[in-house]
Amino acid sequence: MQQRLVPLLRHIVGTGTSKHENRDQSSGSFVAPEDLDTLAIESFPLCMQEIHSHLRKEHHLRYNARNQYGLFLKGIGLSLEGSLEFFRSEFTKKMDGDQFNKQYRYNIRHMYGMEGNRIDKKPLSCSSIILGAAPNGIDCHGCPFRHMDSELLTKKLNNIGLNEDQVAEIMYSSKCHRYDKACTKYFEFVHKIPDLEELITHPNQYYSLSRKARRGELIIKSEEVVDEKIPEINDNLEEMEMWEEE
Repeated sequence: MQQRLVPLLRHIVGTGTSKHENRDQSSGSFVAPEDLDTLAIESFPLCMQEIHSHLRKEHHLRYNARNQYGLFLKGIGLSLEGSLEFFRSEFTKKMDGDQFNKQYRYNIRHMYGMEGNRIDKKPLSCSSIILGAAPNGIDCHGCPFRHMDSELLTKKLNNIGLNEDQVAEIMYSSKCHRYDKACTKYFEFVHKIPDLEELITHPNQYYSLSRKARRGELIIKSEEVVDEKIPEINDNLEEMEMWEEE
């Protein structure tokens, strides 16, 4: 399956190292830990909503989810200090602070290039998430349009408030392995945007476009207008005079 998906995703490989890799590019703003619950509802793609919801419920994330979500949060503008504060506040609902520092602090600092080889890691693109380690039954990472059971995905889309036709369109794209199109359609339906100008290929791109949409700054495709030449009145008069002479 993964080998068959590679050609379909080849056009989106590498988007994780472009304009979507750092903080919210549409505004240049930073976010605080206390903003995340609201932002998750308003502007997170479905994959990040799933991880955020799981974290709030279980107060823990396994490595792949922690990496996917932590780098996404870094990309939208959450600072290293904010990230440590956010994850510590959740994880310490199940463990003490010393255990968090020993097991997870290094990993979070590593995401920000402050440990190990000190590489400034970039948020994961959709292709990296889709072709990466697949989630099992206890995981919450990955792409819902690729990895989630179709019945569960349908139920989630219905619960969000999408109508039957909208859900069917998203599910069709998902079953055709067009996960980028499924996510783009999801964005359009949730934000009530009739026709998005670009295909979504990165979670941070989704977030940035969502913030623009909420500020009324998002550009959508305009319908093509057929420019028909209308005969001028003078031309018609000349033709009528010629007919009269005949």
